[in-house]
Amino acid sequence: MKLLCSVLFVSLFALTSCLVKEFGKCPDYTPVASLNLTAYMGIWYEIQRYPTASETGLYCAFAEYTLIEDPNGDYVKVNNSAYNGEEYTNVLGKLTQPNPPEGAFFLTFKDFPLPANTPNYNLLAVDTEEYALVYSCTEILNRFHFESAWILGRDRTLDKEVLQKLRGILWAIGSDPDNFIQPSQDNCP
Repeated sequence: MKLLCSVLFVSLFALTSCLVKEFGKCPDYTPVASLNLTAYMGIWYEIQRYPTASETGLYCAFAEYTLIEDPNGDYVKVNNSAYNGEEYTNVLGKLTQPNPPEGAFFLTFKDFPLPANTPNYNLLAVDTEEYALVYSCTEILNRFHFESAWILGRDRTLDKEVLQKLRGILWAIGSDPDNFIQPSQDNCP
C-alpha cells in the first residue's frame, strides 16, 4: 500500500508539473481512422503546444520519427530535440500502434517508463505533408484530467488558416486551445 501511494504521488506530481489540468473526465475524441504511417515518418516541428515543464526554456523544438522493424513488433523511434541556448537536448521515446492503421499510439520514454492504459499519443488531424494535431488526456479518479496537445508542422511555421482549423478541432471536443503557447522557431542553429 505504501508503495502504491508513493507511485501515485510521484505520478501526480509529474503530471501536475507539465500538463493542462481540468476538472471532470476527458473529453470524447476520435483519432484519425487511417494513418499512412510511412508517410508520417520524418521531422516534425513544434508549432504550438500546451505548456509542459519539461520544455521550459527550450526552443527550436522538433521530433524525428523513424519506423523500426523489429521481430517483437514494429514500432516508431521518437527523437524529441530542442535547443536550450547552448546545445540541442534529446529525449528518446517509442510509439507503438495497437490498432493499425488508426492514428492512436502508446508513447513511452526511456527516462519515464510509466505505461499508459489507453493510447496517449492521438492524431486528431493529419496531413502528412503539412500538419499534425496530437492530443493526449489522462483521467485521475474520474474527478479531473490532464491534457497535452501539440500542433506540429513539416515546416517551422503554418498558415493561420491551418492553425485555426486545428484549434477548432480542440474546441469541438471540449479542450481549450487558448492553453496553447507558441515556442520560438526563430534563429534556430
